Amino acid sequence: MAQQWHFGSQPQFGLVGRHEELLALRRHLASALTGSGCTVVLRGEAGVGKTRLLEELAVVARERDALPLRADVVPARAGMAHGLIAGLLLNLIGQSTPTQVAELRDAIRDLAPHLWPVLFPAERPLDIADEDLSRIDGQVGLFPPRLISILLARAQSQPLVLCFEDLHDADNASRHLIAQLASRSNSVPMLIILALRPAAEQGSVRRELQELSSREYVYSMDLAPLSEKSTRALVSSRFDREGFTPDLFETLYRRSRGIPLYLVQYLDSLQHDGAIYREHELWQNRRLREDDMPDSVKEAIRKRIEDLPAEDQELLSYASVQGDTFEGRLLAKLLVEPETALLRKLADLMARTGLVRSDHRGFAFSHPVIAETFYQRLSESKRRHAHNRIGFLVTASQPEAAETLAYHFYRGAAYKRALPHLVKASHRATRVGAWREARIYLTQALEATDHTQDKSARQDVLLTLADVESRLGEPARSLDLCRQALSEGGRDAESSSVARAWKEMGWAHFRRSAMAEAEDCYAGALQRYVELGDKRNCAAVEMRIGHIAFERSELDVATSRYRHAREMATTVKDHALVASVDLSLGVVASVRGDYEEAILNYTAALSDYRKSGDHYGMCQSYHNLGLTHAVLGSLDTALRCYTQAIEVAERLGVADVMANILVSQAAAQVHAGDIEEADVSCRRSSVLMEQLGDRLGAAECLKVDGMICASRDQLERAVQRLSDGGSRFEQLGNSLGKAECEQELAAVRRQQGNDAGAQEHLQRALELYRSVDARKEAEAIVGLLGEASAADVLVRVDS
Repeated sequence: MAQQWHFGSQPQFGLVGRHEELLALRRHLASALTGSGCTVVLRGEAGVGKTRLLEELAVVARERDALPLRADVVPARAGMAHGLIAGLLLNLIGQSTPTQVAELRDAIRDLAPHLWPVLFPAERPLDIADEDLSRIDGQVGLFPPRLISILLARAQSQPLVLCFEDLHDADNASRHLIAQLASRSNSVPMLIILALRPAAEQGSVRRELQELSSREYVYSMDLAPLSEKSTRALVSSRFDREGFTPDLFETLYRRSRGIPLYLVQYLDSLQHDGAIYREHELWQNRRLREDDMPDSVKEAIRKRIEDLPAEDQELLSYASVQGDTFEGRLLAKLLVEPETALLRKLADLMARTGLVRSDHRGFAFSHPVIAETFYQRLSESKRRHAHNRIGFLVTASQPEAAETLAYHFYRGAAYKRALPHLVKASHRATRVGAWREARIYLTQALEATDHTQDKSARQDVLLTLADVESRLGEPARSLDLCRQALSEGGRDAESSSVARAWKEMGWAHFRRSAMAEAEDCYAGALQRYVELGDKRNCAAVEMRIGHIAFERSELDVATSRYRHAREMATTVKDHALVASVDLSLGVVASVRGDYEEAILNYTAALSDYRKSGDHYGMCQSYHNLGLTHAVLGSLDTALRCYTQAIEVAERLGVADVMANILVSQAAAQVHAGDIEEADVSCRRSSVLMEQLGDRLGAAECLKVDGMICASRDQLERAVQRLSDGGSRFEQLGNSLGKAECEQELAAVRRQQGNDAGAQEHLQRALELYRSVDARKEAEAIVGLLGEASAADVLVRVDS
């Protein structure tokens, strides 16, 4: 019996990013089941997920009592007439009754004996006399209508879903039979799917599909590569618990171009090489190198390139100088060729090789690694010459294209020309929160200053890069850059540069919970900004000093600093800074239990951040709104806010904000009863906090981990984690965090039946909440103590 086509009822990963396409196919299936058969032409490049989508459709078909059957082109039948149809029949025979098999056997024996060895290999070969050969040749045209009649009749007894893959590689006889079948299937319960690659839709295949598509019951569907968000979801779906860095997701998307097959190959290779590993029950990754690439991909690309004529290799090597995408106009000027002639060459290359495709900006290599491989085939001198030539061409036509000019002049080692464009590109990136891109531009700009000896530009680059590194979760690197800027500037350094260095150092120390060092740095920065009359930066530093007071639970001092900062920010009309102060005032209101005021502040901040395009601030606002709704018990609303915050943080790639959102989300998930998800969120946050060196954040993770352990009845472990967290909060002078740990410890002691111990923890929590003016929390503790006392009285009365 032939093996049935298994679409994968238990696939290795879920269907991601294809829900709209699956919904459309389900609708076509529903229509076919009512007797209105139809055909769908499914286009998508190799590896994009056509087969995976059809696997999911087959599951749906079986649920609706339809029979899904698949056929694809295999090398053994590639040159055989009706070779693709033979694949379909192999699957059909495996799902047929003896009577149905006998009917197929008769049709093959009488009209298509060349298929007998394929379809019935275990049976006796046909003994055909010479005089019968001419009769069979004369009747060969009768095979398609006979088979079509069999399939249509079969569909009347059980609806059929027929999927033909790689139609572009099918033999002519199979394509003609499929076209005839499609033209007669609109009045029976039959859904036909024709899958093919767009680049291979040439010549007779294109003409046949155009003719078929003119019928009203034939539909087209294009399967595009996955979006960046769907790529991220697909990666996460393959790992039960993951704490991958944003850099990993960005690199995987860039290298796979959203093609699931390439993505899976990369993941398997990274896991095999140890770049992705499991530690502390969480999948993690090291920073990827450029040579982290599956050997299968490298070998396949190398072979495809070496099989090309030398002229084609040279053309595409120079095209790769522009990157993954390229303009034909620029390439023609680079090679000093007529543009029309060059475009014809590229069209021919697309048709023959599939290595490049048309793009809305011109042309694109079908995979980034292909562009990289071609680029490496040029000598260093040829690369530099080409980059500089393109740089001059772009300067003449697009002088404001900083990113493009920075790329080419830097790659061309024209550092003096590259430097201003690199700086401009980095500033553009920071304005939209593209921190990883900014890091690349600034790192290259720093190298350029080594060659140009431009000390003024170097100071700016060092300090901007320090800010970027801090936002990307590298406070130690940020400190080193600031110290380097101060050292290189010496006594001749401008006061504004010195002040900026102290400010950035203060923030780096703050992120590492080194509050005394942060305060000293901010004091030095504030003194210089006051001397310079720079009210905007004075306001920014005042706000950050307020943050230090808040972390020390000095709420009155923090409020005073914030209000002073807001006055100055309003004076200089800096809306983003006003929003930041409102955000901070909202935090103080939250701690004091004035949640309505807090929500008003957060909402105002969110509105101003949106107006100014500050995604970093938007992310923090969503986070704080989530915290407030969680305290109010609106857990669904809180979790929605955290989801929005995480989406923005993932786009920005900001590790510090992401770490804080995740631990807050974990706490809300505990209260919502979703303990497994809480555990994953907490572990992901803990990994990031460790990378950041954030001691305060690490203490928060210990607290939430203790809550998770308590929910799992792991009470001794819960006590240990909460005690450790409380000790760390105490060491850092954070009374609020210490109070929260004491409150959670009280709950655990009550679970253990230790009411006296619970009361001791509650009493300590009450004292700590009162010390930081956390009124609502203190009132709640008083209520708990009252309940405990009443219960104690009842126990004494009963006894």
